[in-house]
Amino acid sequence: MCLDNSILQSNLQSAGVISSNTKDSGVVQSITKLSDLFPSDISDYFDALRAGDEHSADKEAGLSMGHNSPFSNSGYLQVYKKGGLITAQREKTKFVMRKKGGGKREKITKFTKKSRWRFMQKIGMIEKKIMPVFVTLTYPDDYPQSKEVWANHLDRLGKRFSRRGWSAIVRKEFVRRKSGVNIGRLVPHYHLLVWGAKYEDLRKYVSKAWYKIVDSKDIRHFYAGVRVENLRSWHGVLFYVSKYMAKQTEEDLITEFPQGVGRFWSVINEDGIPWAEIERVNASDKDVINIFRLMRRYTRAKKTYSSNRSMSILCNEPEFWLKLLE
Repeated sequence: MCLDNSILQSNLQSAGVISSNTKDSGVVQSITKLSDLFPSDISDYFDALRAGDEHSADKEAGLSMGHNSPFSNSGYLQVYKKGGLITAQREKTKFVMRKKGGGKREKITKFTKKSRWRFMQKIGMIEKKIMPVFVTLTYPDDYPQSKEVWANHLDRLGKRFSRRGWSAIVRKEFVRRKSGVNIGRLVPHYHLLVWGAKYEDLRKYVSKAWYKIVDSKDIRHFYAGVRVENLRSWHGVLFYVSKYMAKQTEEDLITEFPQGVGRFWSVINEDGIPWAEIERVNASDKDVINIFRLMRRYTRAKKTYSSNRSMSILCNEPEFWLKLLE
């Protein structure tokens, strides 16, 4: 790209890059050479400068923006008022280029830290006063060893739950068999927090449904393959969640299931889960940074699962954090 010097000088003067009485051809000539490096029309660069948007001008010129802060002067605090999840987030400026695409998903061989935290976040979004029923599903001694078959079984159960208006959060766990022909081998089973269903209805229905879904031929599995328990408090929910969060070593799972094990948790009929009310309060970037510091002190850790843009924690009294911005 090469522009006439008089046109380029006029553009530079109107953009305020050089003064109106500048006659130094060397300045104009050097900028003319730089214009050859611009990836887009140089007029876009001058238009951005005239509008006072230096960030966009730099971007149009293909210049580095690493020295510019990626954050604006605003952010927010989001609280699940009757749940337990709190998120503080800084807003990014519009000129930040977002990464697109995630690539091909790798096979799942362990319950990763990120997946565990997303699972706990989901629990923190639920209203604590509405108690679920706890259900455990196991396989018979002759069990399938394919993640596709496991997923199909859970999908069929989920459709039956949805038709009855029941909802659930499902956690898959692997434990070693204590008896039978497969003693010592890792076997999947499921822990469910179920909403919308009564304890008595679940006891009558799930044993029969699960027995048919897995095509069990063992009558002992019909009577012992499902366990249903009432939870009396939210502490009971957290107890079961934390108890079954213990992860199996990746080496064990890869050894017994080299093809992968599929997702470790999922949601059935998400619309029926009693999500807590969300309240979002706008805040300055400085206030959000101060809340980050308080969150770290609250968790008594130097680091939490966070980035320099957002931070989330679980707590017992989420409404307290709203008062910090009053």
